[in-house]
Formats: sequence, structure tokens, C-alpha cells
Amino acid sequence: MPLYPHVYLQATEAWYSSKRASGFSPDLRTYDFLILSCTKSRNFSDAERYYEEMMLAGLMPNVSILQNMLLLYCEQRNSSKVKELLQIIIEGGCRINKLIAKEVVEFFNDFGTVEDMEELLVTYPKSEQVLEIHSMVHSSFIRMYAKADRLDDVEYSVGRMLKDGISFDSPDDVEKVICCYFRKGAHDRLDVFLECIKGYYKFTRSIYDLLVAGYRRAGLSEKLNSVVDEMKQAGFA
Repeated sequence: MPLYPHVYLQATEAWYSSKRASGFSPDLRTYDFLILSCTKSRNFSDAERYYEEMMLAGLMPNVSILQNMLLLYCEQRNSSKVKELLQIIIEGGCRINKLIAKEVVEFFNDFGTVEDMEELLVTYPKSEQVLEIHSMVHSSFIRMYAKADRLDDVEYSVGRMLKDGISFDSPDDVEKVICCYFRKGAHDRLDVFLECIKGYYKFTRSIYDLLVAGYRRAGLSEKLNSVVDEMKQAGFA
């Protein structure tokens, strides 16, 4: 039977104390293991203590340690530390993975401001290292403005995302944008949006169904027939 996190941590710290008492000098792998154990058990104070101990010993953190500390500071809602560690990771040439990017963006989305989110795009220019962060920030802006029916801001955010070389990666985001157009009755502008993304985004069945329902409600038979024909061509008859 697996140990509960706090029991696992107690066993880990008992092992560490015993090793230190016998003259053992911890290395980077040891601190990586200790910090991971602490974060998994949500013992953040000890994780920070081990991190500081490691730094005082002159050991530079590896990517795993930095990412675990970044998640820790997100949990603590410590925006200055989150920004600080992001900068360290990026300057070290490491790529931010999808899990970390999701945590960072959700943190600023929930506890930060629009300016904080904008700062993520400006402070960390798009590169392979921060591609996931940019993609999720753009998606967050688009969803936020679509929900508020701020169509001009939706279009600005979509345009900025495409200019950044990033495309939609979620049908849900596309559907939210389409719904915003329909709620605003901006059918001609919807046509422009659809033409804009057709070249690189393959429409799903749910997107076609949404368009059919929207055009039918609006009484736009010509557009409805066009979408139905396109559905058939795409194999969604």
C-alpha cells in the first residue's frame, strides 16, 4: 500500500537526517528529491528551506527543482517569486512545459490582473521556451473577451495571436468566438473570421453544428445552405 504524502515526507526527512548525521553531503539529486517530496506533501516551508540550503551550498538548481519551486510559489500566490523563477528558467535556456505553463497562466488569470497577463507576453518574447505560455495567455484573453461579448477585443486578441504565429488549438475556443459573433448579430464579421482561420484550422463536427444552428436561428438561409454543403464535403453529412 502506498504511503500517504505526509508519512512519505516524514520517512524521507528521517532518512535525510540520518544521512547527514553520518557525514553525508547532499548533492543536487538529493535536494531535487527532498523538494519534490515536500511539494507533493504541500510542506512548502520545508521545500523553501531545502531550496535556500541548496543555494547556500553553492549548488545551482536544475530544471526539475526550478519547476517544482515555481509550482510552489503559484500555490502560495507569490507573484513576484513566480516572475523571478520564470526569468531564471528562461535565462537558463530551459523550455516551459505544458503543465507548468498551465499553472502559471491560471495563477495570473485567477489572482493577477489583465496587466499581469499582458506582461507575460511582453516580458517573455515568443520562443520555443515559452511557446506554451504564449498559447495559453492568448487563449485566456480570447475566452475572457468572448464571455463578456467584447467583440472588438476578441478580434484584436485573435489577430494578435495569429500575428504571434500561434493558431487555435482548442475547438472550445473557436466555438466561444463563434457564439460571441452570433450573440452580437455580427454575421458578416463572422464570415471574415471563419475565412481567416480556415487555412490552418480544421473544423470539427461540433463547430459545423454550431454554425448551422446559429444561421438557422438568424434566418440566414443562404449562409445555412453554404455551411451544410461544406459539412458534406468535409464528410459530416
